[in-house]
Amino acid sequence: MKPSPYDIGELNAELGPDLEVIRLLGTGAMSSVFLAREAGLRRQVALKILSPESGSDEVARLRFQREGHSAARLSHPNITAVFRIGTLARGIPYLVMQYIEAGTLADRITASGPLDEAAAIGVLEQVAQALAAAHKEGIIHRDVRAGNVLYDRESGRAVLTDFGLAAIRMRDSMEDIKLTKPGEMLGDPAYLSPEQLRGEPVTTATDIYSLGLMAYDLLGVPGPFDRGRKVQTAIATLRAEPRPLSQAAPGVSERLSELITRCLAKEPEHRPTAGDVVAALRGDGAQAAGAGGDANLLTNLIQRRVAPITLAYIAAAWIILSFIDQLVDRGVLPELTYNLLLGPFIGGLVAAVVLAWFHGARGKQRFQRFEIILLIAAGVVGLAISTFLLF
Repeated sequence: MKPSPYDIGELNAELGPDLEVIRLLGTGAMSSVFLAREAGLRRQVALKILSPESGSDEVARLRFQREGHSAARLSHPNITAVFRIGTLARGIPYLVMQYIEAGTLADRITASGPLDEAAAIGVLEQVAQALAAAHKEGIIHRDVRAGNVLYDRESGRAVLTDFGLAAIRMRDSMEDIKLTKPGEMLGDPAYLSPEQLRGEPVTTATDIYSLGLMAYDLLGVPGPFDRGRKVQTAIATLRAEPRPLSQAAPGVSERLSELITRCLAKEPEHRPTAGDVVAALRGDGAQAAGAGGDANLLTNLIQRRVAPITLAYIAAAWIILSFIDQLVDRGVLPELTYNLLLGPFIGGLVAAVVLAWFHGARGKQRFQRFEIILLIAAGVVGLAISTFLLF
């Protein structure tokens, strides 16, 4: 274990007698975590202290304090509770947190191997529940990965921790609390969403994308965009379609694979919510995990405004065709005009439905390969109908 820059005796002298530091649990790049005991409540806690080097960095201190403030606002069995926030005499902040006698998922997988599908589903469901609670409070974790989930293999309990990079939207303000400099990219590119790589604002859907990536780690298979090098992986994240989980891990159910593929949609608007993921993993609703479930399909149709867009197109097409029909009856236009335009209008109807499905949701969205194929097919259908009517 990497030694800590803090001496336990000195910490006890400063924090005692209310808090007794017992032993070092671990040391990372930015902080040290100790097992401690609160004398008044007679309970074991985790004491997390920012490293002296990071303590001299104002942004690092603010991020550390924000972790405490973020987690303190949340009360959920799958989120590490923060009991209090303090500052050492030298101005370095610390957190007194819930102690969970478990290592991280990343450590457990390294030591004992990947999880089976049932265990992986259990972890994903619990983390999705934690995210649903955080999102409800306006908190976006921004760093969901196996290294930030504590896991007790015996009980199967998973607890999301480390809200140091969280983006917070305060309820009484429309201003996000951000500590990221312009152009600064936080995290490993292999775990970043397309919008993060593009430098766009994060949303709750960003956490869902990370949850989808984590599924590959839980099952011990390469990520859906893994290309061996960070630059190539980042390019694949932006441009390539994800490798289905069922192909990366043969034997995994198509139901789970389809859900994870939805979580990895390029556009945030096309990803399920944390609540949707929980329902899908629990099997609530008909085919909730797949794209064909009735409840999920209805939700997508509403969110993407397919009905109003399609009806608007039909109304406009009917007005134009009625006007052309009148011109044909009066001899202003030749009789074949109506038949010539009917095909493109029908093909246009198909194109309108496709465009509504892929671009009807609010927000910036990009064209996808499958969408382009469908639009080309709509054009072919329109041309075929016009050809048939003419000849």
